[in-house]
Amino acid sequence: MIYQEIVTEIENLSLDEQLSLMETLARFISRRTFKRKVPETSLERVRGMLKPVPGEPIPTDTDLADDYIDYLMRKYA
Repeated sequence: MIYQEIVTEIENLSLDEQLSLMETLARFISRRTFKRKVPETSLERVRGMLKPVPGEPIPTDTDLADDYIDYLMRKYA
């Protein structure tokens, strides 16, 4: 069956049959275009969170310790 014959046959269907056909085609196309993703591991989900902002220096261990101390001081003060 060629494309034009299919279109002609669809035009002859009732509205309910056309809607049903449209839903079936949508499901078929969706399955072909959207492949299921393999679930990500927790490492993959957080990868990149600790990357430094471009142009900013990476904080030293001392800087991180000072920031943590400041955080604790604000939290428990």
